[in-house]
Amino acid sequence: MSVNKIVTKVDGVENKTIDFNDLKAGLGAGAHTITVEAYNGATLVSTQTKNITIAAPSSIDSSLQAVLDYADTQGFAKPTGAILTALNELVVDIKGYGLFSRMDGFFNFAYFSNSLLQPFSRICFKRLILSTISGNVTYSASGFKGGTNGFINLFFNPQTTNANGYYKQNLGGRGAVVYSQATSANKVIDGEIGEYNNIMLGESSTVQRINSGSISTAIDFGGTGLMSLNRLDATNLEGFNKAVKTTSTAASKVPVSQEISLFRNVSNYGNTGTSMYYFGDRFTAAEVTNLRTAYNKYLLAIGLTQYA
Repeated sequence: MSVNKIVTKVDGVENKTIDFNDLKAGLGAGAHTITVEAYNGATLVSTQTKNITIAAPSSIDSSLQAVLDYADTQGFAKPTGAILTALNELVVDIKGYGLFSRMDGFFNFAYFSNSLLQPFSRICFKRLILSTISGNVTYSASGFKGGTNGFINLFFNPQTTNANGYYKQNLGGRGAVVYSQATSANKVIDGEIGEYNNIMLGESSTVQRINSGSISTAIDFGGTGLMSLNRLDATNLEGFNKAVKTTSTAASKVPVSQEISLFRNVSNYGNTGTSMYYFGDRFTAAEVTNLRTAYNKYLLAIGLTQYA
């Protein structure tokens, strides 16, 4: 008999589950044996084993290899085994959907439970630069979470991308995979450090902004999943909460030289939990679905639930 998971119950109610597949994360390529032993005091009364094989990527995507090489220059620990395989497939999948080439920036923060990869998670896959952490930002299996004064500077300047990238005054988009909705008074997902023209809040609000002031119809970015805000032209916007689309309007503003950060807008902070962040071109509904599909596949492969 082959056992895939063990469930403990208290008074008939599930209390703890150990899924053998969750134990794959962090293992190197090759054959492994997972063993679960049950004891009565010091006496071993039952043993269950499962043999698994972690395949190494047949080849590393060139963009991911550039990230790995950059990590070497910084002296950072790098993903290995099942996590590296899943990350490679994520990059390949996003490229296959035609999305990666139209991103000005892409950050992946979720690496299961390997805290050694926190420095690696600060690397922008597109620009090969490091984000910086300030204040009480915490790191976990699912990524980064803001605090009362914590934020991550992504060094994303809309004025620069307006001139040299896909994120422009009248066309562009940005998004975050949220694993934990903010419970703070200010539910900031992202925002400019010194301005109010680019903001995403983890709630229903008319202050969801992309190179603009307040919008005509509130967009709801509450809950968890991929939250994506897109500018279609000088007037029209689309917001996606997972697959739910809301349209709105706001006249565009010329981008100013202000960097966008996670969890902060000027003096407002949010304790949002974020697994992934991107900015660049505007993505259609079908492309948002494709990005969610690719990221959910990644989350499952590293041992997390599919919350994108």
